[in-house]
Amino acid sequence: MRIYFFATAGRKIAFGGKKYIKKAAVLQCLSTLMEVAEFNNFGKRKPSDDGMILWYLNFNAKVKIDKKNENVRITVALKKDGKAYYNHEVNLIKTRVLSSRTRK
Repeated sequence: MRIYFFATAGRKIAFGGKKYIKKAAVLQCLSTLMEVAEFNNFGKRKPSDDGMILWYLNFNAKVKIDKKNENVRITVALKKDGKAYYNHEVNLIKTRVLSSRTRK
């Protein structure tokens, strides 16, 4: 299945500056990431969405960017024209601080 980018997602990555550097880094491993991503949930179309959208498929994956583990949420929107549109968000995984009483 061929996956397309939402127009706004592509523009943000291309012209968004430092704010979107992590999103651009994910593009380098996108095909591999899609193969190993875990299905998270199925989402229905929101009333504010384009009428062409049927539903959303959401996936989670992890990737290392600049030696930091990043959590990636991948969204694939399936449209009535049979095309799938892709977007992703990157968030830093928060590391849990262990107290002196916590067993390791």
